[in-house]
Amino acid sequence: MMVTDPSGIRVDDGTIAVNGASASIGLKPLIESGIYRVSYTLFSDGEAPLQGSFTFNFSAPSVITPSEPTAIPTVPENPASSSWGTNIFIIALLIIAFLVLVGLSLYARKLFRDR
Repeated sequence: MMVTDPSGIRVDDGTIAVNGASASIGLKPLIESGIYRVSYTLFSDGEAPLQGSFTFNFSAPSVITPSEPTAIPTVPENPASSSWGTNIFIIALLIIAFLVLVGLSLYARKLFRDR
């Protein structure tokens, strides 16, 4: 594979990645507007190579200005506090879960004893 710019200068970096039926080629930064040409040759076992090309139009940005990051003051948030209601609810759920566990183990013991 080869990629050339409008003046015919090669702009690919020579790296090719093949993933199944797809292939991609690395490019150097494109800075010139115009029609770019991609030329390729595909080889396969026992068949003649397939050659082709296609073109694409690239429009370079008119002005490139680096943006300076601006500091935005942040307002610290109050940390979330737990309420007593939430704590009591969680403790009640744990007690109920423990009672269900004890009940199931007693029921399982009875089933195995009656066998």
